[in-house]
Amino acid sequence: MISTLRIKNTVFGFLPILIWSFGALLAVELTSIPPFQILFFEFSIAFAVVVFRYLISKESTFFNFKKRDLLVVSLFLISNQVCYYSAFRYSPSAQVDLINYLWPTFLILFSSFLPNEKFCPSYLIACLFCLMGLYLLIPNAADAFSAEHRFGYFLAFGSAMSWTLYCLYSRYNANYSANCISWACGIAALFSLGVHLRYETYVTPSLFEMLLITLVGVFQIGLAYYFWEIALKKGSVKILGLAAYTIPLFSVMILVLFGEAEFEYEMAIATILITCAPIVPGVIAPWFKQLSKSRKMAFVRSLFLL
Repeated sequence: MISTLRIKNTVFGFLPILIWSFGALLAVELTSIPPFQILFFEFSIAFAVVVFRYLISKESTFFNFKKRDLLVVSLFLISNQVCYYSAFRYSPSAQVDLINYLWPTFLILFSSFLPNEKFCPSYLIACLFCLMGLYLLIPNAADAFSAEHRFGYFLAFGSAMSWTLYCLYSRYNANYSANCISWACGIAALFSLGVHLRYETYVTPSLFEMLLITLVGVFQIGLAYYFWEIALKKGSVKILGLAAYTIPLFSVMILVLFGEAEFEYEMAIATILITCAPIVPGVIAPWFKQLSKSRKMAFVRSLFLL
């Protein structure tokens, strides 16, 4: 059973999931600005948020992490953003998102090998539900995975893996401060500035675009990353992984609501699959515990052969 405190900390992870669901809508409105210019602005604003919080509180816990932690988190953060944005240059955006959202599956599976964690096949089945729902959200997904787009898919896979490794590192090293990723935004901002100056042409944002960038920097990066860190360290990683599948689902619904996409029946099916996924572990886990060891192993092998 999950303790009340762990459930409370897991709920902290639902806030960034809700915030990140608006990412696609905001991205549509910022397509005229080079990606690394946007990243520089957003990471700088997120870094300013943590500096402001520190100046107000003056708490010593703001620096309760080692230089190694800051370096590792910064590398994961930068590699995730570089791979993600670069992938869109070589492959269709819908398929890039599909591959990128393999990270919740990786997180659920790989977290089972961390200390005090156990592998539970019921969560793997829940992942399959989510993946099927996510697949339905992608138009012509089966036809678009062609050889000419492989490099972009490789980058998208790298994006998913880097975010997974960051989450696992944060979970395994739960003692360092959750503010570490907020300070890492400062390093990511400098890196984004360097890439922008080297490869991109500066575009002056409009007042509305600057407002959107500020909102992303404060909420989508500054606060969301901080709450996600808290949830990773003290909450249920597996529940967070399943909940993360709702991000693309909510993103599509928000796009439909704001007239940026059309509603299709696949969305309804995807909604049912992804919404039901978190219920699966509670239904299957008690049944799985009653099986003999040999039947458990046979069941697990059959899942990997699907």
